[in-house]
Amino acid sequence: MTGAYPAITDCAVTAAAMRAAAVIIGESALAGLSVTCTSHQITVQVSEYAGDPAERAAQVGLLAGIAGTQAYRHDNPVTAYSQVTAYGQVRGIPVSIFTPLQVRTRPGGGRAARLGRCACSTECRPRAR
Repeated sequence: MTGAYPAITDCAVTAAAMRAAAVIIGESALAGLSVTCTSHQITVQVSEYAGDPAERAAQVGLLAGIAGTQAYRHDNPVTAYSQVTAYGQVRGIPVSIFTPLQVRTRPGGGRAARLGRCACSTECRPRAR
């Protein structure tokens, strides 16, 4: 039976990612994070239950600092979706960190309504086009 189980090296890399994720959790001291580890990356989600958008953005910023990067707001130009996100590395393993932001839509139009600027930090403010 081939292909039923990942290669031993994949398991070792995933284990290394789990140890790196433990560093992220330990250094941040944040509870309730959703963490997924694969042989390719670590994904950390700050859930909507972790606070209001400003609190969650601050948590993403803290995690981004641990991953050696900065958080920024990403607004999807096509759909009504926005998030505060960061991409970095911990122990040489890529880390994706994010929290979703609620987007209001216009009645009947389905397009996102402008909500104004996020007050949490300068990293979350929309970039000039």
